[in-house]
Amino acid sequence: MELKIKKVITVIAFTGFGFGIFGGNVGLVFADISGGSWDKDNSYTPLASLPGTTNSNGNVTIDTYIPGIFNLAIGIAGVLAVLMIIIGGVEYMTTDAIGGKEEGKERISNALKGLLLVLVSWILLYTINPKLTVFDLRAPQTVSTQTSNGGTTGYTGK
Repeated sequence: MELKIKKVITVIAFTGFGFGIFGGNVGLVFADISGGSWDKDNSYTPLASLPGTTNSNGNVTIDTYIPGIFNLAIGIAGVLAVLMIIIGGVEYMTTDAIGGKEEGKERISNALKGLLLVLVSWILLYTINPKLTVFDLRAPQTVSTQTSNGGTTGYTGK
């Protein structure tokens, strides 16, 4: 019990020491509103672009960035699942202990469950409405028409 109290006091002391050194040096950070890397057409030119996030001009807009990140995340989930299946298979083949084989099976099972979760979520969204997997972040255009009695009607559409 006494050892546990000493550990708690040590952690509190180091936390306080760390906060004393680094806590006072924290400053406020504000966004740069002077323009910076943003162009007039509300696009951003990154230092290194992610695959699928740029438009034909090589610029990144919110309309290209979010769908690109969504597709990239699904691809990364697939690659990581295959990697974990390979690691679990190697672990299963190379161990002689029964517990090691169970750990390998568990790793493969968890990788397949994760991959299934990602694919089922995309399939569910696509089945409900295929437009749910396509990101269109542009604001709808409103068209006003003049009526015969002097009023206006509005139509919102894309």
